[in-house]
Amino acid sequence: MCVYGLLGGGEKMNKFVALRVGSGDAFYLEREEASILFDGGGSEKKFPSLFGKELNLTHVDIIVCSHNDSDHVNGIIGYLNSSLTCKEVWLPANWVGKIDTLLSNPEMFFEELVVNIKDDVGIEYLEDNICSAMFENRLELNIENLVKKSNESYLNFKNFRNNFSYLTIKHHKLFSKLFASAMRIKEITSLAYKKSLKVRWFQYDPAMQATGGENYFKPVNSIEINKLYSKKMSAFQYLTLTRSNKESLVFYSPKIESLVDGVLFSADSDYSFDQNIPSDLGKNPIITVPHHGSKSNEKAYNAKQLKTYVSNTNTILVRSDGSYKNRPGKNYKSFKLNKFCTRCNGYKTGQTIVMTPTNRSWTSSNYSCSC
Repeated sequence: MCVYGLLGGGEKMNKFVALRVGSGDAFYLEREEASILFDGGGSEKKFPSLFGKELNLTHVDIIVCSHNDSDHVNGIIGYLNSSLTCKEVWLPANWVGKIDTLLSNPEMFFEELVVNIKDDVGIEYLEDNICSAMFENRLELNIENLVKKSNESYLNFKNFRNNFSYLTIKHHKLFSKLFASAMRIKEITSLAYKKSLKVRWFQYDPAMQATGGENYFKPVNSIEINKLYSKKMSAFQYLTLTRSNKESLVFYSPKIESLVDGVLFSADSDYSFDQNIPSDLGKNPIITVPHHGSKSNEKAYNAKQLKTYVSNTNTILVRSDGSYKNRPGKNYKSFKLNKFCTRCNGYKTGQTIVMTPTNRSWTSSNYSCSC
């Protein structure tokens, strides 16, 4: 049953929704100025119907992708491949690093990746140890033209697996994971440009003041850029960079004066960047839980940006996830805050969480959790 009643096609309201995608993050925010989908969960096939059923909508103004993890990206691919519509797509600028080779000569790109993996080049950096700032700009790109001229051949993983049979089982698994990462980038970028959507790029920067976005939806740890460059890096470095949780794009929607405080979208960030959360978020916001409340990311709660909020009993934490034994961690469970999960451990079914402003606070008819 639709949680939105008769909202579809009508006047925009102020509303926050955490969709029960089962795996990963998918958040919908509606303000009078625009509607925004932040990530899409892990199912390319199921997300479009879930979006339509839960929200009674066929359109969103802006789609934002935080980083290249399957449980954030796949649903967006499904959305763009469906009859659902949007106006703009906001993407991480680190996707541009070697996209010229990925689009125009994928055979060369994946052959290089196999060589990198075979030589164990930087495999220890697969999890978040690469910072995009280390690479120098090389060549300005026109992504739209690259998409038009893209080479669709030789993109079957089985072909690569068979042609490079000398790789070990460990290397095959790693290649499979990174091949899927590359294809997600190619798919979203190609769909966005082929559909003539407005594509905006945001470069993660852990120190520089954030710029760009809109007055109702702003970056916290990134800079909106107009000129795109390929960069001097290996195929392996490029793909591990785009998967990096550390470089997840964090955005926020400012408070609406005399109505309700804002919403902070954490994605999988560990909040190790230098920028503070702007004061116009408000003192009692909704915060989407970093990395689904994973124990491995608990340092985020002690970061200067979140420490004040998680000690404030009026803060609302929203955790989107499936049911996993190791999530959420003990630190998250210890917070005496208003907490909501799309699915708590021990529950067979999930819930789509809907929040609306009431008496200058976010309120919900959903059950809060004891996680």
